[in-house]
Amino acid sequence: MAEKEIFIPENKLITSADFYFPNQRLAIFCDGAEFHDTEKDKKIDESLEAIGVKSLRFTGKQITEELENVLTEIENAL
Repeated sequence: MAEKEIFIPENKLITSADFYFPNQRLAIFCDGAEFHDTEKDKKIDESLEAIGVKSLRFTGKQITEELENVLTEIENAL
């Protein structure tokens, strides 16, 4: 949970991650097929990388069927 809210004007907002670890500068996205847009995701990831934030993306299927692999990838990124 965030300790304090920070207002970011809409024109400066890159995206909203499902989970964010500020100390590790890691954003995690859990995307279902209906919300997945490869080109949009690529632009978001590039924008985050440009400010030093690594992003990880997992599908619902990966989370439900390959949870150990997902957790390992997250732990390795932290």
